[in-house]
Amino acid sequence: MTLLAIFLGVAGVMGWNAISTSIGDRTERFLKEGFAEGEPLHEMLQTQVTNAMYRGVSAVDLEPEGEDDEDTDNQSLGEG
Repeated sequence: MTLLAIFLGVAGVMGWNAISTSIGDRTERFLKEGFAEGEPLHEMLQTQVTNAMYRGVSAVDLEPEGEDDEDTDNQSLGEG
């Protein structure tokens, strides 16, 4: 019985390694082919990166509303 358990354990480890290698190879091939230029995954990634770059970008207010720069300048010079 012990010999059978050892045999099944070894067979299980060998089978797991074979499955793991096969999945790794297939995944690598899928990603290389999918992210090649012109492929759908490449286009999707490019669109998402472009959207992320411009998300939250807005015009910069050089003069905040409600503040008068002339009064501030005069006060700092002691004129006001």
